[in-house]
Amino acid sequence: MVRDMEFGNLKPGVENSVCLSAEDLLNTVLSVINSTKARGAYVKIFGKDMEDNYLLEMLVDGSRILAIECSYVQAKKKVVGEEAIKKLAELVELPLIVSVYPLDDNQFRLILANNLEVYSQTPAVPLSSVFKKGATRTIESAIEEAKEEKEEEIQKIMKKTEEIVTEEKKKKEEKKRSSNRNTKRKQN
Repeated sequence: MVRDMEFGNLKPGVENSVCLSAEDLLNTVLSVINSTKARGAYVKIFGKDMEDNYLLEMLVDGSRILAIECSYVQAKKKVVGEEAIKKLAELVELPLIVSVYPLDDNQFRLILANNLEVYSQTPAVPLSSVFKKGATRTIESAIEEAKEEKEEEIQKIMKKTEEIVTEEKKKKEEKKRSSNRNTKRKQN
């Protein structure tokens, strides 16, 4: 995800902090965002279970996961979006190592723009739905709800775009009619 990008002088708000619970992880992420008045954060999480070691990279705002990628280190595979969120929900009650990089508005937009493919595949699930005890039992419904919200948002954007296009066509037609009337007047 983001590690391939140039960060310039991006500094971690928290680096290699060990989190022992989902709540601890949530508090770590939110404390960095809130204390720096950041627009969001780039979060790296290292964890392991009996199957593999994992590197999860996320772009979050103050309340939701906006883009997430999970690398399975030993299996050498990557998953994004819904599948990565499910893996995170499985891991949050295990000890995890987290680094949180606060992002100002420009950094946030740049990282989001450079990761649109991951963003488009990630339902905007609330942080509180993932970083909680028993998240694996409730994550499916949180993902479905986030998908529905994203679809509604897309529909609103499409409707607004259609209204703007229709309005612009009307303006062009009116301008053309007005121009034709002026031309006819000049000819008379």
